[in-house]
Formats: sequence, structure tokens, C-alpha cells
Amino acid sequence: MPRFDDFISTTDAPTLKNDGKGILVVVMPGGQIVPGNTTVSYTFDLAVGQVGALLRMRIKSSKTGLEYVTQQLTVSNRSGTVSGSPAPYGIIAQVNRVSATTLRATVFIQNPYSLNLIGEAGNETFTFTVNTFIAPFA
Repeated sequence: MPRFDDFISTTDAPTLKNDGKGILVVVMPGGQIVPGNTTVSYTFDLAVGQVGALLRMRIKSSKTGLEYVTQQLTVSNRSGTVSGSPAPYGIIAQVNRVSATTLRATVFIQNPYSLNLIGEAGNETFTFTVNTFIAPFA
């Protein structure tokens, strides 16, 4: 399937215009220890687009290899250990604006258990691909 970086062709008609693009990469280390009833997060910031630009986001995990067109992805099939016993846990990967032109990609691991959670082995890389667009009358 062909992939296009810019989905909007050049035209004089009042339509969205391509603005900027960028890639945010967040690496979540394997075997991380998450203290009981807490959340651990990993972040990466990127300045992209101009003030007021609309955005389109794709998120891809290195463990699944699947890419989703979304600003928030919940992965709930990870298996860690708590006190030597198997313990399922979830990951949330999302993108938020922290300023008019800066995006922050964040990956959260929430430990729902009262004891330390040891995450899955092997690093997991989340790749966030963003395209920004300018509204026709901006």
C-alpha cells in the first residue's frame, strides 16, 4: 500500500495546506521496575507546525508492528511479574500539545498492584509520526 507524507495536493482552492511533519520516538526500556500503585512515564518533545495547525497522528509499537491513526493508543496485553507471579499490565501511548507549536509524546505504564511490577523483557519503541495542516482561512 503506498504511503504519502503529504496527503493534500497543491491547489488554489480553499482547502487544508500541508504545514509540517515530524517523528517523535519514545523508547520504553524492558524489565523496568514500576513501584506499587504508581505510574512511570517516558516522554519526548518536538516543535512542529505553526500556531493553530491541525494535526494527524500515527502511532506504531515495535512489539506489535502495527500502526494506528490516533492520538492515544492503549496497549493492554503486556505481561510482567509481581513477586515472581505473572501479572498483566497496560501501556498508554499518547500525544498532547504542550504549547502552540510543541507536541509531547508520552508512554505511561500504570502499576495497578500494591507491590513492584517488573515489566516485560526487551525494549519497546513507540514511533509517533505527525503531519500538521493549516486551515484554509487561517
